[in-house]
Amino acid sequence: MEKGSWSTGSTWEPVRHHQPLHNICDNKGKVCVLYPYTQSALKFLRTPEIKPYIIFIKPPSLDVLTEARLKSGAMTASEDGQVRPFKDEEFIEMIEIACKMEHKYGHLLDYILVNKDIGVAANELIDVASRVESDSMWVPVQWLN
Repeated sequence: MEKGSWSTGSTWEPVRHHQPLHNICDNKGKVCVLYPYTQSALKFLRTPEIKPYIIFIKPPSLDVLTEARLKSGAMTASEDGQVRPFKDEEFIEMIEIACKMEHKYGHLLDYILVNKDIGVAANELIDVASRVESDSMWVPVQWLN
């Protein structure tokens, strides 16, 4: 899916097969936004060829998460395919998984965005992405060779 100067996708097959980044985003001045579903993908994406800026979108505290999702009417699908509201246990699981991911992969993350409010989080994400495009960034010295 493409929008404006952003190109997004959920597959990183081209990256994993070492295709040049311009082949993935067609090199038309777009920023590639990948959202890998497996955490192990992070270490494969963090290469000198790709030079990713990794943003971790983390759920807020249980109280804030529950209130925000109830207020927005967020739904999920149960195992039998029925759409239903989230259960408290699912919110707790989201937070626990996020904490484990941050603990295990925190050294690979460039920015952690806590999603307390979807509108605020979206604006923060756009702001961070804009800074990545325009500001100088630190990269591992090995990437410079």
